[in-house]
Formats: sequence, C-alpha cells, structure tokens
Amino acid sequence: MEKHQPIEFSLEQEFNLKVFETQIQNLDLEQAKNLLCELYRQMSIREIHFRNFVKHSLIGDPPPWSE
Repeated sequence: MEKHQPIEFSLEQEFNLKVFETQIQNLDLEQAKNLLCELYRQMSIREIHFRNFVKHSLIGDPPPWSE
C-alpha cells in the first residue's frame, strides 16, 4: 500500500480551524448533531460539484453552471 503525504494547511486554514474549534466548544449534544448533519450535507454538495467539474473538464463540455 502506498503512503500518502500528510496534508498541510496554510496559515489561514490553521487559523480558521482554531476559530472553529473555539466556536464549537460549548455546543450541546443536539447542536453538535445538527452541525454534523449540516457539515455532511455541505460536503456532499461540494463532492457533487467537484465530480461535475472533473467530468466536464475531461469531456470538454462546458459545465451546466456556465451557460
């Protein structure tokens, strides 16, 4: 199995992660569950957009959002 390079964050990303960690410290269980569901939803949307972008880049057709 090949080894993957660890992903390194930029300073801005590191800062944003620390800010996020601070913001979620006082969430109750229900708030944490809601946040996880929303994050998963957003990740799924991002994955769909990325897949469509790659697909249209490989095919050469303009993506639907460019029309």
